[in-house]
Amino acid sequence: MWKKLLPGILLGVLFGYLSLKNVNYEEVLKGLRGAEPPLLVLSAFLLFLMQGLRSYRWGLILSPLKRVPQGTLFSITSVGFLAIAAIPARIGELARPYLMNREEDLPLTAGIGSIIVERILDVLSILLILSIAVFYFPIPPWMIRGSALLFVVLAVFLGVLVFLFRRGSAPPFVGWILDRLPEGLRGRVREWFLQLMKGLDVFRRKGLIAYLAILSLFIWSIDALALYALFFALHISLPLSAAYALLAMIIIGITIPTAPGFIGNWHFFCVLGLTLFGVPRSEALSYAILNHFISMAVIFFLGLVFLPFHMDALFPRKKGTH
Repeated sequence: MWKKLLPGILLGVLFGYLSLKNVNYEEVLKGLRGAEPPLLVLSAFLLFLMQGLRSYRWGLILSPLKRVPQGTLFSITSVGFLAIAAIPARIGELARPYLMNREEDLPLTAGIGSIIVERILDVLSILLILSIAVFYFPIPPWMIRGSALLFVVLAVFLGVLVFLFRRGSAPPFVGWILDRLPEGLRGRVREWFLQLMKGLDVFRRKGLIAYLAILSLFIWSIDALALYALFFALHISLPLSAAYALLAMIIIGITIPTAPGFIGNWHFFCVLGLTLFGVPRSEALSYAILNHFISMAVIFFLGLVFLPFHMDALFPRKKGTH
C-alpha cells in the first residue's frame, strides 16, 4: 500500500519545498504573531458552519433513497472528512459511504453514488467561481486550460447520466460488458451498477438538483468568507472577489493526491494565488500556514469528537471477543 501512497507523499514534499523557497522566515513569524485572534475565531466558526451545511446537503442527496437524521449526517460527515484529511490519496472518501452502509443499512455503492453527486456539484461550483475570477485576476493559463478540460469531461459525464436516466435502463454497452464477465461475478456487478444509479437518482428531480446547486454555491461562499476574514486577520488588503479566486486555486490544488492533511499542495497553491494578487511571498506563507492550520483544526476536532460513536462500525469486533 505504501508504494501506491509514496508518489503522492513525495509530491507533497515537493510542493512544501516550493512553498518555503525564497521566503524570509522572520517576516513569516512576524505575520503569524500579528494575526488578529477574533478574526481567526470568526474564520474557524465559518468553517464549522460550512461543515454543517455539507452534512445537510448530503442528506438531501440521499433523500430519494433514505431519510437520515441530521445529527447522524453531521456525525458521519465529520468522521468522513477526518478520514479524507488523515489518509493520503483521498482514499478517505469511502469512509462516509462505508459508515452509512454499516449504520443506516444503505447500500455501499448507492452511498458512493451520492458522493459522486456531491463532487459534481462541488466541481461545477468551483468552475463557476473560477470562470468569474478570470475577469478580475491574472489566473495562470495552465489553470484555465485544466479547468476547461475538466469542464468538458464533466459535461460528457453529466450527459451520459441524463441519457441513462431518461432511457430508464442500462445502455447496450453495459449489457455487452456484463455478458463477458464470469457468471459468478455478473450478477454482483449488475447489482452494484443498479445501486450506483440509485445513488445518482437525485438527478431525476429537477427542483431538488437546482436547490442543491444553489446550496453548493452558498457552501463555497461561506468558505470564501472564511478566507476573507483571514485577509483582515493578517492585514492583507484584498477584496472579497480575491477570496473567491483564492478558494478556486486552493481547491484545485488539494484535488491532487498528496501527503496526509494536504500538507504541501495546500500551502503551495495558497501562496501561488496570493502572490498573483501582489501579496509578498513571506506574507502569503503566513496566511497559508494559518489557513491550513485552522481548516485542519476544525476537521480534526469535529472528526475526533464524533469518532468514538462510530468505532464499532469502523472496527467491528469478531464474534466471541469482548
